[in-house]
Amino acid sequence: MKTKASLLISLALLSGHVVANTPANNMVAKSQKEITIMNNILKASLNAEPGIKVRQINGAYLADQGYVFTISASGLSGGFGSWKRFFLEPDIEFHDEDVMIRAEEMRIEAANEAYHVAMEALRESSEKIREFAQQEREIEFQLREVERARRDLDLERRHALKDKEEKSVKKEIEKLEAKIAKLEKEKEQVRDKRDDARDKIKSTTKEKHKKVAETRKQNIRVASQTLAQTLCDYGAGLKSLSKNHYVNFIIDNATGNKEDLVFVYSKAKINQCVVGDIDAEKLLASAQSYTF
Repeated sequence: MKTKASLLISLALLSGHVVANTPANNMVAKSQKEITIMNNILKASLNAEPGIKVRQINGAYLADQGYVFTISASGLSGGFGSWKRFFLEPDIEFHDEDVMIRAEEMRIEAANEAYHVAMEALRESSEKIREFAQQEREIEFQLREVERARRDLDLERRHALKDKEEKSVKKEIEKLEAKIAKLEKEKEQVRDKRDDARDKIKSTTKEKHKKVAETRKQNIRVASQTLAQTLCDYGAGLKSLSKNHYVNFIIDNATGNKEDLVFVYSKAKINQCVVGDIDAEKLLASAQSYTF
């Protein structure tokens, strides 16, 4: 009897627990549906903007807090189409910043014409550096051969028995010295060309860094405005959130330095924009925003 009574009490408690959790379970179910719908709306809104391509949006519900949407997209989160590295000959010493372009810093949409132009310019400069390096190696090889021949002639002159033979050897040495001087000049010219090609890569890389940063900043601005406008237009569908809840957006790696950009909107302000009391610009201004 005691065992049966204990079982009945346990069942009663379990039944009460399930009933007590039913509203919460309903809230989660409703939230999941609203998040799925909002995910699709956000994706469509952002993809409609030039230069922005959404890769993924993950939505989540936090009890007594609201919704969180994590956005990963090319053009606004550092995800610009990958740049290839330019590898030089292993015996040419340059710093990475001179000839290498880090993929995470130098990404831009493949459709962007400026990307293709810059890529081609860097590719040509890299090829020229390899070509000039090869020329320099060939000249240095010739120099070694000529200098060896001159040393042999110097030795021959020292052992020459007749003035005529010594004059002949001396004349040959003068020719070799002239050839050495010519090769040294050619080597200097090749080095200058190689340095010019390297400077071109550095200049192009610096300019591309600047353009990528400007593009990212502009796209972040557009995305922020788009998110605010989307909340004004479709925020009425977030019925499960009370006015003291929040809608949060996290833009993954927005700065390109592994920092996320966070926007926190209060549901009360979203409701004001939905009914027209404020516009999207004022809604955006009301949001808490920071990098993390």
